[in-house]
Amino acid sequence: MVAAIELLNHIRALHHDGMLGLSSEIFDQEVVLSSTTWEQVGQAFTATPGTPVPEHALSPFPHGWTSLQDAAAAPVLDQCGSTGDDQ
Repeated sequence: MVAAIELLNHIRALHHDGMLGLSSEIFDQEVVLSSTTWEQVGQAFTATPGTPVPEHALSPFPHGWTSLQDAAAAPVLDQCGSTGDDQ
């Protein structure tokens, strides 16, 4: 949506400078958007300190890295290796 507004402002500036042969009425017509939200899908990963990092942004994650989604679903262990469920 931000890109659409930026493009509209650029078109308005070109129209104002006489560089486009557009009717001024087009800027008064209502437009229907299919979505008013902008989403960027991403992933986050975690690892213990000292785990080697990927060589660059397109490299796969080395052994020891876990997605935050998988890490959140895993049981949390205390310092003794217990989940606390055995009490």
